[in-house]
Amino acid sequence: TAYEAGPFTTVVTDGVLDVNFLGEVAQALISGISVRSVPILSSPTTELTFGIVDQGTTSSLDFEIQNDGLHSGVIDRVTFGEATLGSSVDFSIQSGGVTYVGDTGERSYEIDPPISILPGLNPIAVTFAPTEHEDHTFSIELESVGDGLLFSADVAATGGAEAGWGFLHPV
Repeated sequence: TAYEAGPFTTVVTDGVLDVNFLGEVAQALISGISVRSVPILSSPTTELTFGIVDQGTTSSLDFEIQNDGLHSGVIDRVTFGEATLGSSVDFSIQSGGVTYVGDTGERSYEIDPPISILPGLNPIAVTFAPTEHEDHTFSIELESVGDGLLFSADVAATGGAEAGWGFLHPV
């Protein structure tokens, strides 16, 4: 009978994949081996610090996903986490003509179509467009559901006052 093993995951570091077999019963016959390239995803991004951004303006920072594999991967879910300060309402990610926006609580979206992660460094822009003068801290997660990978970054930003709006601090 046919025997299917695997999949086995290995990283080829010297450009050569060596395969060895040990015969244990009679004279086994190998008819085929399938070798596939897979994406190897990681992220150097652990925080996104926007600083103070005035109302009526926008600022974008890149959430970077690194693919060290030879095959493209995908990011197919984004989660704007529960804020510890402010909210994630003024934050968004855009992909495939669709804008995914934060909320007053935790908010997850399945990204359709998924964001393709090509070999190399892939920037995914996170945009902050403040609507009020407020501090915001929360986490944002990008996920490759099929590969079981989750990348998280802490977000900190302050919405500045509208241009031309004066402050009056009575003492």
